[in-house]
Amino acid sequence: MRNLLIAVSKRILTACSPTLAERYLSRSFLGHYVGMDRTLGTTETKHLPLHSVSLSGCAWMLPYHIGVCEVLKSENVVDKNTIWLGSSGGALIAAAAALDLDLQFQLKFCISMGTESIERHALGPIGTMTHYIVPHLLRSLPTDAHVTATDRLFVSVTETPHRSQVYGNALISKFKSRAHLHNVLAASTYIPIYYEKPVRPGIGKFYWDGGFSNNQPVLYAEDGQIITTTVNPNARTADISPQTQETCNIEHLFPCDCSAAMKIYEKGRQDAADYVKWLRS
Repeated sequence: MRNLLIAVSKRILTACSPTLAERYLSRSFLGHYVGMDRTLGTTETKHLPLHSVSLSGCAWMLPYHIGVCEVLKSENVVDKNTIWLGSSGGALIAAAAALDLDLQFQLKFCISMGTESIERHALGPIGTMTHYIVPHLLRSLPTDAHVTATDRLFVSVTETPHRSQVYGNALISKFKSRAHLHNVLAASTYIPIYYEKPVRPGIGKFYWDGGFSNNQPVLYAEDGQIITTTVNPNARTADISPQTQETCNIEHLFPCDCSAAMKIYEKGRQDAADYVKWLRS
């Protein structure tokens, strides 16, 4: 069913917009490289443990982030002082890494959500995402998660317009309670159609998916240089990313089965291992 839907989507996109079709039906990476300038020298680029790590929003490619995080942790290139940043689904894995949660549990959740939802609808959990994300967050977050996450986790969210038609971005790193952290993470993954309604983390404005305004959040040194190691499953867009893209871009928008998810996960582990090898060279 998934393959049929992808094939139909390709035909529709080609008929409606050849320009978009060329972009989304190709295996060329989307966007541009965001990461540290490796030409600055070993002192600048190979500082260990890593100061901060950013996990991009990536639709159904989350197993890639999990594989990367497992390797960074097992190789001890991150520690308790490492700051984690994330946007959209990447924020969920960044939170798991910052809180030192069981990453294999997160992997099983990603796979089960994809396989179970695709059985119900080819596009995945259309209009029912809340039924997956909210219970998972409630099961995963410790009672003191907001204390641990404050100033160690930065979540990218898109602000709704206020007296303007321009959508702004906010990086939230202060969490008042476990419920506040829970709602901020849910807000960062909010995509219209998939969720029933926008999320309001507290008193004030609603927030939308962080990928709409800042899909790869980073931190900067005083001299303006990026000091965050970036992670993105789209080829050649981050410090840790594939060198080649094996699938066309539109396929990332659809849930994948267990076998495909495990290939994505293993690719994340491989790319992270290559990066660690470079760090220690």
